[in-house]
Amino acid sequence: ILQSVTVIDQDDQKAAFDIYLLSANVSMGTENSAPSISDANALEILGTPIQIAVSDYKDLGGVSIAGKDAIGKVVKPATGTRNLYVAVVNGTGTPTYTASGVKLRLGFLQD
Repeated sequence: ILQSVTVIDQDDQKAAFDIYLLSANVSMGTENSAPSISDANALEILGTPIQIAVSDYKDLGGVSIAGKDAIGKVVKPATGTRNLYVAVVNGTGTPTYTASGVKLRLGFLQD
């Protein structure tokens, strides 16, 4: 059960994001372009995305953080694996991030 998500924005861009959890490592399209996922790959998406809005951020000077708590999203890896995959899609504007400027922390409760 995905219980919480924290976004640590070290580049202080405060962009809105849609965070998708997937049961397989599939393509969401071309990096730095609008998502374009195939019908077959879309079957790996585990429910609706977690949305991080611009208004969710708290500015801490040179870094901003945002998060969601008490999500309660049931997620299950593909049969025979313990792997989950994450895709983060920009929701607004054209932010400029460095290669390691955004960190995600996911909090799970294990059944």
